[in-house]
Amino acid sequence: MLMPKSRLLGLSSSSDRLGGSRGAVESVPSPRASPRATSVHLLRFYLALTGVAVVLSVVGAAWAASSPWCDERQTIVHLFEWKWADVASECEDVLGPAGFCGVQVSPPQEHRLMPGQPWQQRYQPVSYLLDSRSGSRAEFEDMVARCNDAGVRVLVDAVINNMAEQHTQGYGSAGSHYAADAFDFPPYHGDQFFSPKLNCPSLDGTVSNYGNENDVRDCYLEGRMDLYTAETAVQDVIADYLNDLLDTGVAGFRIDAATHIWPEVSIGYSRLLLDLEYIQAKTNNLSEAAGFPSGASPYFYYDVIAPGTAITPADYYHLGGVTEAQYGKKAALAVNDFSLLENMYDPAWEMAPPANAVVFVDSHLSQRDNSIPAGELLTFRNAREYRMATAFMLADDYGMARVMSSYQFASDDEGPPTDALNNTLDVTTDANGDCLGGWVCEHRWPPILNMVEFRNKVAGTNRSRFEVLPSGAAVLSRGDRGFFAMAPLGVMDELLDTGLPPGDYCELVSGCGVEVTVHANGSAQITIADFDVPFVAICVGCGAAPGISTTDDLTTTDEITTTDGFTITSDMTTTDDTTTYEITTDKITTDPATPAVTTTHTVITTNEITTEEITTTEDITTDDTITTTDEITTTDEITTTDEITTTDEITTTDEITTTDEITTYETTADVTTTEEITTTDAITTEETTSTEAAAATTASPLQRTVIFMHKKVYDDQYVFLRGGLDEDNDPARARPSSPADAVWSARAGRGLGVCLCAHGKLAADLLCSDCTGPPAATDACALPFASRSLGDTPHYDRYNAWRDGDRFLDWFGAEPGQGSYQGTPASGSPAAWTTSEPGVQGYQELNV
Repeated sequence: MLMPKSRLLGLSSSSDRLGGSRGAVESVPSPRASPRATSVHLLRFYLALTGVAVVLSVVGAAWAASSPWCDERQTIVHLFEWKWADVASECEDVLGPAGFCGVQVSPPQEHRLMPGQPWQQRYQPVSYLLDSRSGSRAEFEDMVARCNDAGVRVLVDAVINNMAEQHTQGYGSAGSHYAADAFDFPPYHGDQFFSPKLNCPSLDGTVSNYGNENDVRDCYLEGRMDLYTAETAVQDVIADYLNDLLDTGVAGFRIDAATHIWPEVSIGYSRLLLDLEYIQAKTNNLSEAAGFPSGASPYFYYDVIAPGTAITPADYYHLGGVTEAQYGKKAALAVNDFSLLENMYDPAWEMAPPANAVVFVDSHLSQRDNSIPAGELLTFRNAREYRMATAFMLADDYGMARVMSSYQFASDDEGPPTDALNNTLDVTTDANGDCLGGWVCEHRWPPILNMVEFRNKVAGTNRSRFEVLPSGAAVLSRGDRGFFAMAPLGVMDELLDTGLPPGDYCELVSGCGVEVTVHANGSAQITIADFDVPFVAICVGCGAAPGISTTDDLTTTDEITTTDGFTITSDMTTTDDTTTYEITTDKITTDPATPAVTTTHTVITTNEITTEEITTTEDITTDDTITTTDEITTTDEITTTDEITTTDEITTTDEITTTDEITTYETTADVTTTEEITTTDAITTEETTSTEAAAATTASPLQRTVIFMHKKVYDDQYVFLRGGLDEDNDPARARPSSPADAVWSARAGRGLGVCLCAHGKLAADLLCSDCTGPPAATDACALPFASRSLGDTPHYDRYNAWRDGDRFLDWFGAEPGQGSYQGTPASGSPAAWTTSEPGVQGYQELNV
């Protein structure tokens, strides 16, 4: 599938920063921003190509081209108010070995010193010197280097919306003097750096009405001096601070209070670049000296409030990730009603798409939010339910997971554990690794810590099964990589289908204290007998590697590759016990007239069967049934009259002979199939090259299709397509409750088309009731297709990685087994960035 760059963008800037062909740029004056404005059409269209409705899914910098660069690690932890020396030790001793992607650290800039040393003082900057309650600049730099060496990325909580509170003055944590009412801070001197009071509709100048976006973004948050981030000078100072942090080796930022900073604004069909976009655009790439790849972008995720006000998280999707504040509420409700676990990502709640969501059970803010109703919040004080909710979050496939690490507090303002001189205490542990001295360290709780490995090992897979059993237990499968089960009362003993390959698996939650045997049919006896930790998890590659050890029938579905003619003469199945003994024969012969494969050796198997790759140029003869899970390669001819059944791909570069009829379809593209092939006869065809057109006896159902569309995106964003058959081309489907263009719902000001076809859900004016839901292979609305290779240069690495295993245009995002890029799963069928300029990376002649 081809997406020309100029068409993809739909515009170009005068600096041509976004690439593509140059064109006219419409600008609209703004009272807040410089006139570097561009125009874009809101996304509202219906595209029918061979009966296809298509949804554009734009992935922001959070996952598409920008990530924490964690080598497919999937979880971050917030070490709230930890000192830099303790963070460094934790990276080396716990986070790195456990497989954490990154650590979110408290704001490192110089901060106000408040009476009682509450936690809020870290969010009242005095200057951008790296000297805070957590340590000095040298200690910060040492921490970043040590964490990077341990494979753990540092993500800084960046406070850029405001400075210290008005009506205060004094000295900060680095000794700098400030006077708020005089508009005097070390980085800013004068009222021109702060939001004009005339811009604020609130009578007292503070944020008071969340139903008014001007109130939220132009007034003083809790009385703190609001920076006028529309000013270029302010943007430059903030960008210098972020770039200073990037130079130390940090990987990205949580932008605090992003709700209160203008991201962009749309007026009719025109869109103005505003504060956050300009600041983010002025940041540098990640430090190559710290080991990051050349050109790697920092990871941004934004602290935004839940929908229901004038501010919506969708305003920030184009910038990167967003904190999904509603996830914790859903988790709290779901641990008491497992049926709710099925829809932890619920578009009806306007929850952030998986590619943008940073999900968490609780945060340092929600822990102290007394407005949250009882039953809608879990913290470390609800230890059992908290473990359950966090474990399911780590077992599931939604968003980037963040785990909280807290300290005990008696009042909402209380700061971290300190000594008599208000120095933050070191984080110490007992012999079991439990934290002492008031530090809670939920991330160290073994059931949570061990589940981090599970999330890493199943990366790139989606839910393949979720079910609440008649017993009340919930089970979750992540393809053929992982299985999770949770019992409401901590009691379970059932034979369940895990979907995993056969073998003996380490039960991860218990720290491999229990072994679970998965039989050849994927079933296993799942036992839970712990009220406090009522869940178990097994996964391929977790803990000790599983070996195949079973008395059940074993049948191979592995790939068979040959450079000559081939035949399998019998079913490859055994009911014997298995063995680990290696069997080698020297001279092996075969009679082509005899379909069975025979051997002069007698094999008695009592243990595990392990087969290495077999390569031979001689004939093979055996009396015994052979079962293997390994690849067999041969350059000799094998002949059979028996039935051949396989669910795996068969590839050959040599002649295949048959007496049966073959029907081929005309194609000019490479075609690979993993569909089941069954025949009881020989197969005959003339030798052909797979990349050349084959002679056709019927018209092909696959026609080359090039999709052109307008959608404004930004640097480091990538586009995915979702869709399927529309009602005009599938008469069996129910017709929508409004006209044909009801397939689209365009959200004003967001430019985002949304279709929720799965499970017959209703989205705005859309009803797609006959979609059966994932997987796409069994959904009547999904459309089989083959995407084209556009090249194998590094420019297409993301596109090629995401299109691997993509066989359907469907409504569900990534298909089971679809490729990922550096740990980032696909969000649908990928499009590629291209340009119309010859000689430039991504040049495609169709881009005109």
